[in-house]
Amino acid sequence: MILELIKITATLFMVLIYWINLIEALKNRTLKNFTLKFIILYTSLMIFLLFFIDFDSKFLVLTVLFLSVLVLIDKRIFKLFVGLFKMNLQWRFLHRVFFSMSFYVLLNPIRTFANTFKYLD
Repeated sequence: MILELIKITATLFMVLIYWINLIEALKNRTLKNFTLKFIILYTSLMIFLLFFIDFDSKFLVLTVLFLSVLVLIDKRIFKLFVGLFKMNLQWRFLHRVFFSMSFYVLLNPIRTFANTFKYLD
């Protein structure tokens, strides 16, 4: 189940790249707000679904998802992580979304671990 969720997230991330660039070109505030709400809703849905999945790395996945949302909505935490990683990002919509979604890359080791040991039972 977790592998399917991560695959869906990767597909969503690829679609979001084009969607965010389109929103930046159109400069439409309504689409920006809709996109932010959609990302937060999607992450909340993933957090909710994780409570029905039994695997060892659930805490790590929850931590990654919470960090993703916090970086997306809180400017101070965004600045903290940008400074921590020594990145040149600003509090713009494009940077906020891509930086918060980049936390999903941290799910790759969890996916690999789950995929490696799922046949041992």
